[in-house]
Amino acid sequence: MGYMDACQHCTAGVTTANSAAVSAAECSVALPGYGITSCNSSTGCQAQPCPVGYYNPGGVGSSSCMACPYGMTTRTTGSSGEAFCLVPPGYGVVLPLPTDTTINAVQPCTYGYNSGWNRAACTNCGANVTSINNRTSAADCYVLKGQGLQMMRDPVLGTVRTAVDCWQGSVGMAQDTPVGAAKPCDTCPRYMTTAGPLSSSKSDCKALPGYTATYISDLNVTVALTCPQGTYKGTFGNEDCTVCPSYSSTPVAGAT
Repeated sequence: MGYMDACQHCTAGVTTANSAAVSAAECSVALPGYGITSCNSSTGCQAQPCPVGYYNPGGVGSSSCMACPYGMTTRTTGSSGEAFCLVPPGYGVVLPLPTDTTINAVQPCTYGYNSGWNRAACTNCGANVTSINNRTSAADCYVLKGQGLQMMRDPVLGTVRTAVDCWQGSVGMAQDTPVGAAKPCDTCPRYMTTAGPLSSSKSDCKALPGYTATYISDLNVTVALTCPQGTYKGTFGNEDCTVCPSYSSTPVAGAT
């Protein structure tokens, strides 16, 4: 009575081109998600799962893993098709895509967000509104320190949230602030200004030359007061007005 040898399996990730193979040398075809790494006549071919960012549909004539197009990537190793090539969270594709698939068309969502694992462009946070942290949702859209939020009218898009650098004489956010909690730039009290744009504290508002500043505790506000006649102040700041020398005065109040 004769014996029949059992069929032997090819190594992991490898198969034969057809059934009824008679030797290990015929184990030369990559399975989907694998790439051939080496081959010899005695043991056939060896394969490894395609690394992250690569894929291989497998089959005859498709032995090597291929890089995802446009700088996209895969979520895991062992991807079997280009459809698994996506943009990760916080990134988006730049449309329109170029004809050359080797060009990187994936960029961080600097002014927008994308939940990721798709082929979408970043969703814009708003004009000049910055995205920080994970950049995966509208909650990551921020108005930066020293900026203020304005709602501006666009003839095509309608009302658009816009982050503006607060101008000299106004105060913006004290810290990077979620767009939903951000406020417009706050103008300094009359006869007060800031040393420059992008101020982030009301204490940056200082009295103009010819004025001094006083704090009104009941209103929790600092206001500017005109230097009275006989005094002067030639600098920007909240220091007191200087009294004129003896037997002299100023022609009017607010002298500088």
